[in-house]
Amino acid sequence: MQKAIKKRYSTTKGHLRRKAGKSHLLAKKSSTRKRRLTRKVKVYG
Repeated sequence: MQKAIKKRYSTTKGHLRRKAGKSHLLAKKSSTRKRRLTRKVKVYG
């Protein structure tokens, strides 16, 4: 029983780490996009 629990815990941990990495990348992309948008607005404004 304990072995199975340990296995499940490790897999979930890995999944969470992967998810966090993906979200971080997405956030980085969105921030750069936002910066570009603000720059465009400044040019037009």
